[in-house]
Amino acid sequence: MAGSINRRGLDLTGFVLELRGMCVVLGYPHGVDYQGKQLPEQEGDDAEPHAAWEVTAVILTGSPERTSLAVTAGGDSFSAACQNAALLAIGTLHQRYPDELQHSPYRYHPRRGGARDYATFRDASSEDDATIMHLARMVEAYDAARMDFHQMVRRGLVENNMKILELRQENLQLKKDLDVVEAQLCQLKIAQGEVCRPKRRRVCRSLKITARKSTSRPELVRQSLAWTCFVETPRAEPAPVVPQEDGVSGVGSTEDALLLTFRPGPLQK
Repeated sequence: MAGSINRRGLDLTGFVLELRGMCVVLGYPHGVDYQGKQLPEQEGDDAEPHAAWEVTAVILTGSPERTSLAVTAGGDSFSAACQNAALLAIGTLHQRYPDELQHSPYRYHPRRGGARDYATFRDASSEDDATIMHLARMVEAYDAARMDFHQMVRRGLVENNMKILELRQENLQLKKDLDVVEAQLCQLKIAQGEVCRPKRRRVCRSLKITARKSTSRPELVRQSLAWTCFVETPRAEPAPVVPQEDGVSGVGSTEDALLLTFRPGPLQK
């Protein structure tokens, strides 16, 4: 259950102490009241890190020349939220009453507007000057506030890392359950007589290899290089006619022809 705190901040230093002194200089008689409440933690996947405490600094006035003021700020703790609210109240008071604070020990606060407002304090007669003391307190308070901010950011990072770890563990458990279901399905198929082969898991993208025609090899040229050569034998002279007996011819002329076929190679064409 979210708690609430209402206190004057008398035991706090830093911005709270500076704001208390500034209210006295400006004439606020009632001081500053810090009303804080603890914020509930967000649940669900869309929950984001947020401030654990929210504090409202209330400055009441009893004079018509001054107006009341209420600022709200958050922090990782009640003290850090009070410091942030006090810092916002200091800036608001300097914007409302720049002339009154210009001639007070709190004149070190720069006003927005130009380069001359970055530092209105130039020299001090001694190290115990009131402005120097207030300036040192402000710087120390800035350092402390920065440390509280880093702690809040670190807490948010830790919460995010825990959520990421829980999601990874849940994902791993789902993968294990899926493997068990696939194994049971495989056993069921084997019992029914079906062949169950484990699927190959693709480690990388498959490479598709296709046959391509090579253009570097010369094309085969098939030509018919056969040709026919006719060689004719010399004609023989007729032999003298010799009278013979009847029924016998003495013709001695012979005429023969040879047919040769060659298949020369490419160099004999």
